[in-house]
Amino acid sequence: MKNQSAAMAGKIPKPSEIDINNMKMLTFEQLLAEHKKALDEINKKIRDEQEQEIRRKEEEAMKHYVSHFSVDR
Repeated sequence: MKNQSAAMAGKIPKPSEIDINNMKMLTFEQLLAEHKKALDEINKKIRDEQEQEIRRKEEEAMKHYVSHFSVDR
């Protein structure tokens, strides 16, 4: 039995035997430069889309608010 457990200790685990609890997520700082750049581009796109949405909502709110007023000639 000892020989069998010694052989098991040196055995490379199959992917299905890898325990997720032994895995560690990378930090942004550990990413390669090309991956950091890709993530920065994704974040920029998200910010740009959010800014466009804010401008659209502000314009819509202004039109709605101004529509309640009129000027006599």
